[in-house]
Amino acid sequence: MPVVLYGSQTWSTRKQDLKRLLTFERKVIRKIFEPVRDQTTGEWRRRHNTELEELYKEPNILGVMRSKILQWAGHVRMEATGWPKITMDWIPSGSRPVGRPRKRWINGMREDLLQLGVMENWRQIAEDRDGWRALTVVARGRLGLIARIELNPI
Repeated sequence: MPVVLYGSQTWSTRKQDLKRLLTFERKVIRKIFEPVRDQTTGEWRRRHNTELEELYKEPNILGVMRSKILQWAGHVRMEATGWPKITMDWIPSGSRPVGRPRKRWINGMREDLLQLGVMENWRQIAEDRDGWRALTVVARGRLGLIARIELNPI
């Protein structure tokens, strides 16, 4: 998982990216837990997603990724000046192409915070390091952000 999620704190993800990450994770877990022999027909079959969830009790790859994003946001808020803060608060000027604008990193992070029940005062909450760390643990857990992601299971 560390290799796949290297640098994921700064990713601006789309639903398609999240779906690919989940697919990759399930593919690896299926390799680890191997196929199972069906008792009625005697044929080998691959495990279903529900079986994989029962066997693999660790947090989902998306929960880990979103937890890392929140950890990074708590780290960046500490710097009063500097490039991370400047790029986080920067609003581009000028004209943009026609169509829906791309989702920025900060927008995805704010959506995650809203799902956790933290409103727009996240920078004040991030000042309390222990409270912010607890928030990232909730995001990593199965009942955090993972349960609310609506993707079509494969």
